[in-house]
Amino acid sequence: MTRARPALALALLVATVGTARPAAASPLVDPTIGGMVFTGPASAHVSALYWNPAATGLMRGGHVFISGQLYDDYYQVQRSPIDTSTGEPTSMASAQRKEFAPAKGTLFAQGGFLGATWDAGGDTLAIAVGVYLPPGDVQPSGQDQLRYHTQGGNLQTATATLAVSYRLDSDWIMGAGLSGSLSWTHLHFAFDQALETCDGTKPCMVENPDTTSEFDISASTHGRPNFSFSGGLLWKARDDLWLAFAYHSPPGIVGGISLPGNATVTTSPATGSQVVHGDAQVNLSLPHILQVGGRWNMIPGRWELLGSVRWATLSSVDQFDLRLAGPELRDAEVREWVLRYHGLADAWQVETGVETPAGEATRWGARLRFDTGGVDSTHVAPEQISGPTFSLAGGVQFVLFGGFSLTLAAQAGFMVPRHVSESVFSPRAQTECVASGYDLDDCRGAREGSAIDTAAGDYQRYNFGAMLGISWDSL
Repeated sequence: MTRARPALALALLVATVGTARPAAASPLVDPTIGGMVFTGPASAHVSALYWNPAATGLMRGGHVFISGQLYDDYYQVQRSPIDTSTGEPTSMASAQRKEFAPAKGTLFAQGGFLGATWDAGGDTLAIAVGVYLPPGDVQPSGQDQLRYHTQGGNLQTATATLAVSYRLDSDWIMGAGLSGSLSWTHLHFAFDQALETCDGTKPCMVENPDTTSEFDISASTHGRPNFSFSGGLLWKARDDLWLAFAYHSPPGIVGGISLPGNATVTTSPATGSQVVHGDAQVNLSLPHILQVGGRWNMIPGRWELLGSVRWATLSSVDQFDLRLAGPELRDAEVREWVLRYHGLADAWQVETGVETPAGEATRWGARLRFDTGGVDSTHVAPEQISGPTFSLAGGVQFVLFGGFSLTLAAQAGFMVPRHVSESVFSPRAQTECVASGYDLDDCRGAREGSAIDTAAGDYQRYNFGAMLGISWDSL
């Protein structure tokens, strides 16, 4: 290996890792569509049709790939004690002090991918098609101490993509893809109605079961897909180095998505514990994603070095806007507009890894990822347990027979534990709003949906994943 090769390896690693900034594994973005190894914005892999369709132009002949992924995600939440007269965290012993048992459990999520590419009989044009189900955003359930933030729920999307790539010359390949997505969500949470009238002149008795109602909302796109597009470039900077640039728009492009559905509300015991039904609509925005990366033949014929940086504009996911309607809801005086605040921050993910080249009877690969997450410390909550996360993945691919190959991979991730002392979620925001006579400037938290029970406490999260993939290649 020449003296220039270690220098180039170091430069690629620095470019990959040095871009990260401390912030908060990011929700709503799956970094491993198609697999935990052997994929990426500059990799000749069928799943590139989603992240960077230009990379499908590196593949000759026909290729089919199918994979399944399963994640086991362990979490633990220890809420801080609160003073029920104000709803705020407290360290003082008093008759109004309320303590919480730890909430711990395991979240399971699964995903799948099926795709195919074809080079159209030449080396200029490639066509790809795929369908995939990314692992969904799953929330803790069955934890009564978390009920005012979540009693369970999920957000899931299934996507189909058609993509093409075109080789401009020997050094440049461009690609574009069009996707249609179907989304569905389930939201289940409790709401303390006493906060709406508490003005601070008397104890509020926050988290009082007698004044608590429950919302259970299911919504989906009902067969009406939301469209998104992707585009990318591949540049052969030198014979042993490819650089990639890719962009992916969110479903709904720039206008967000709307999911119609149904709502079931159990009113508080103080209002008769009625079970009423109505229509619901969930409105939200999803992030834009920009990715750059590279693949360098570090030791020709033996090892390739890969790296990428991904930026997701999670700051667009400000809140879930819930609209409720129907005569039963109206007669029971259930609020028609509910905001579930998220206030996420943009997330960065950096990745580096090594793998043996494609075409060998047995391939090995390993990846190291760091994700800043998408949640500032003040915004961490039971429905968005997120923070700086390190992940390590490894895998092997075996050539079987008749053009078939088998890929096995595993991944483990560790979120840096997070302590939330000052939470953006605060009953005080609702109290101050009521006391001000609903002055616009004093009601920002109430308008945004963050004027609910505090999320102060300690959060931990670990995840483990496994993947099985089968490919067929015809050259």
